Amino acid sequence: MSVAFELPLALLGLAALLLPIAVHALARRTPRDFTLPTLRFLDAAPKARRALALPQDRLVLLLRALALACLALAAARPFVPATAGRETLVAILDDSLSMSHGAQVSRFERARAGLEEKLRALPEDARAAVIVASRPLATLASKAAALEALREAAPTAGSSSLVPALACAAGLVARDPHGRVVLASDLDRPSLEGLERQPGLLEDVRLETLDVGDTPHDASLGAVSIAPCPAIAGEPVTVTARLQATGLGEGPFPVTLEIAGAEVARREVRAGEEARFVLPRASGDFVSGALVVKARGDELALDDLRFFAAPVLREVPLVLLGRDSAEKGANAREQPVLDALAALARARGMRIRVATVPESTLPAALDGRGSAPRTPAERASVLVLASPSELAEATRQTIAAFVANGGGVLVFLDENVPEATLRWLVERAALPATAHGVEPGRAAPPHVEREGAFEPALARALAALELEPQAAIAPALSADVLLAAATGEPLWVERDRTVVLGFAPWGRNEGLARETGFPLIVGRALQAALGTERPPSLTAGEEIDLAALARITGEAGETLRRATVELPSGACVPLDGARVETPGLHLVRDGSRLLAVLPVNASERESLLERAGESARSLLASAEPSLASSAPGALDLSVPAVGAGLVLLLVSSIVANRGLFSIARARPSARARIGART
Repeated sequence: MSVAFELPLALLGLAALLLPIAVHALARRTPRDFTLPTLRFLDAAPKARRALALPQDRLVLLLRALALACLALAAARPFVPATAGRETLVAILDDSLSMSHGAQVSRFERARAGLEEKLRALPEDARAAVIVASRPLATLASKAAALEALREAAPTAGSSSLVPALACAAGLVARDPHGRVVLASDLDRPSLEGLERQPGLLEDVRLETLDVGDTPHDASLGAVSIAPCPAIAGEPVTVTARLQATGLGEGPFPVTLEIAGAEVARREVRAGEEARFVLPRASGDFVSGALVVKARGDELALDDLRFFAAPVLREVPLVLLGRDSAEKGANAREQPVLDALAALARARGMRIRVATVPESTLPAALDGRGSAPRTPAERASVLVLASPSELAEATRQTIAAFVANGGGVLVFLDENVPEATLRWLVERAALPATAHGVEPGRAAPPHVEREGAFEPALARALAALELEPQAAIAPALSADVLLAAATGEPLWVERDRTVVLGFAPWGRNEGLARETGFPLIVGRALQAALGTERPPSLTAGEEIDLAALARITGEAGETLRRATVELPSGACVPLDGARVETPGLHLVRDGSRLLAVLPVNASERESLLERAGESARSLLASAEPSLASSAPGALDLSVPAVGAGLVLLLVSSIVANRGLFSIARARPSARARIGART
């Protein structure tokens, strides 16, 4: 049985054995003085020069020297190595997006090279496994098989926590005295997320960490916002995304808009600002493309593109409730609103389906649209209240339920304001403002209250109008006032998908119906009532959720289960259970029919390239056994050495004290002789 030392330099402490020898040589006992008459004349005699005395009490000296030797050996950490056996190594490779960072050699390549070196150093009969963070499953196999798996690994565009991979590795080396784990990662924040909630995960795991992190240099775009979403056929579409940069300064950096792979617009954007592009006209079934940042010095290319897609709404079902539209038809005073909607539909190449109903049939007309939407057209339905009279309690409840379930409401008010109905609906959060009638006043051009609320063409048309307030609007909390009369009264109030206008193309403002800008006003109000939803988007590495896709597309579950998804590479796979790995536009089809366009993007969290916190990284460091004696199967002799040293010190103390006691019990004459000798 061989004994090894982990800290052999500590054996220099054996030099301390000279200490008890020196102490015994210098520390001589002082004898008691006895004045004898026969020796009194010797006081003046010259004293002989005395050299260092030989060590006294040789047994005590020996015990103390042995005690110091034991303590010095304990400091050197002696141990008996574990019995030779078959070695086991589990390699964990972080393959998340941030590992692709690097100018000449990426973090991923450095991590793979480090793990390959560890695997090649193993004996040929060793067992090994390679676990990638995105797929934390593996079994122990031969060294050659592990090297092959390592060569096949590639970085992804997603985000993965290392906790599942560490749990898998801990299971593979459990109860194996020769098992160890090597982790290669840049240790960014997402990779160690959740580790602090499992402090016992790394117990009894021999872990070595290869930290391949470096100084980040990256520019990327945040989530893309599309307004309106769904896009409206023939209407402009605004696409925005915030630029973020790390280690590259503030810019500006070029950002381009690409449609079908071709660049159609370019902007210079600074870090922290929004890149904003406007598509002049939405067409087709979907509007889609990508925003691309092209920054000099960027060392992470996978997150330079941010894909987007939104459906184009080509048919809008509306329900119009007025005072006399259902009875008088084309002669109803609400007819200018219908004419404006028709002009809007012709100009944009879309269909606006209007159902003009009396109050008695309103619940039936709204059924299936606000409460249980089944198609995109039903979800986008809008109720137009064209200066209605006071409504019954049941009708008010129907409208409140319609708004609560996502329906939009557009209200035109004239001089005859249904004050009680508006107040009831505002109390149920179904409208953004109450109102009451006002006395006739002077017509004057209105002024815009919020910059950018209207497109330039509409803003110019509003500035050319002569409007007289027909109702005094009182906005509710959190409502936005977009337009006000020359006297300051609000004329246009919005909140979410509800709009209240304090004017109408009849009564005092009947000339408004003949204005060429009135269809633009109706179109802008309709766009607000249709609302803006968050465009669908997936992160690379996620599995497509059929239930969520059914809510987005309005398609039946059976249709989606038989559908396929066309990947950016052109390959088609079954939609059910599909996992998206590559950024790009994924086309969902049922046969030849296009159901949805799903943009898949690189992980936005990984693009931040944030280093994990000190507390999370310290958990990995605490699992790294720096001493070989902590290896399973090794016999640590440090504690026995310390114990032996303490016992020897105790015995030496007892022996030394017993010698003093024997002197105390001796006869006076003997004590004198002993003292004289010493």
